[in-house]
Amino acid sequence: MEVSLRPAVPEDVDLLFQWTNDPTVRANAFSTDPIPYENHVAWFRGRLGNPDCRIYIGMRQEKPVGVIRVERIQNAPQAGLISYSLDRDARGRGIGTELLQQICKQDLEMDGIRVLAGQVKLENVPSQRAFEKAGYQEFLRNDRYVEYRKKRENTK
Repeated sequence: MEVSLRPAVPEDVDLLFQWTNDPTVRANAFSTDPIPYENHVAWFRGRLGNPDCRIYIGMRQEKPVGVIRVERIQNAPQAGLISYSLDRDARGRGIGTELLQQICKQDLEMDGIRVLAGQVKLENVPSQRAFEKAGYQEFLRNDRYVEYRKKRENTK
């Protein structure tokens, strides 16, 4: 069964707060400190109103299973940086791969985004596998992370 994407709405703030502070998500983030609720709310509101950012909730059988965000890279305006995370119960089921595949097909309503990139900590092997299974190619590897890239299927 395929994952579908729906745009995030203001009412998703608490769900995303729960997911972002999950211990596994924090361990795999570049900033591992827990995020205070007030900071999360301000960040989320700012991202929802940002024309260079899109946030989608991954849905499977009408249940939210994860979140994926694309933000335009300022020094590479035809590229968008992906960030995603999954609900604890959705991990290990190929849902991350599905999110990464779906975002390439999604009409982001951001003109010019032709390439999507994701940076994954070296220790986060499950996410590296998800990017590879979704058809992203390794672009860069350093002592902190692996960067993957893929051309989008739908571009304006």
